Amino acid sequence: MIQNRLTIAVLTVKLALLAIVLAVFYVNFYITNEARDRLYSSPSRVPAKEVGLVLGTSRFLSSGEPNPYFENRLDAAAELYHNGRIHTIIASGDHRHASYNEPAAMRDALVVRQVPEEAIVMDYGGLSTLDSIARAKRVFGLDDITVISQKFHNERALYIASQYEIRAIGYNAEGVPRLWGIRTVLREYFARVKAILDLHVLDTAPYLDT
Repeated sequence: MIQNRLTIAVLTVKLALLAIVLAVFYVNFYITNEARDRLYSSPSRVPAKEVGLVLGTSRFLSSGEPNPYFENRLDAAAELYHNGRIHTIIASGDHRHASYNEPAAMRDALVVRQVPEEAIVMDYGGLSTLDSIARAKRVFGLDDITVISQKFHNERALYIASQYEIRAIGYNAEGVPRLWGIRTVLREYFARVKAILDLHVLDTAPYLDT
């Protein structure tokens, strides 16, 4: 009797784990598919829009080396600007502490790339992708933007944008070698599940303080 109960319990746990794994993969597929026709990798093909939204990340890795995700995003933003595909760049990132300022770092990197400072708007409240997208709509009053990040990140950002009724496209910055960025790729699977929960289950309120 006890053995039967243990067998049922183990089977139940296995089925629950299988269901979770399948749900994670389904969410990943769904969000990728939803963004499929709104992603661009060549500036000549990108529809011109007034504003590009660069999603923040740290400038340096924990080792102190430059973060290639950061460098590639800013390269992509400058590329769009110099090709006339965007005219204003919102640098949206985390500035919760005086010692950590993603938007300022993005601005400095853009200026080095010959983007005039007057074309750059800093958004200090982009603590997460959800916050950056929601603030584009509710703080900056935008409903038509080009999101600039790596492809995997753009896919999630575009899904969030659609929930805020923003007409968004994504411009894909160059990624990093897959093996080098495997942790980021794995983390993205769960970030997508969190996005679904935030938007449709938890009704997570974005950070809208200015």
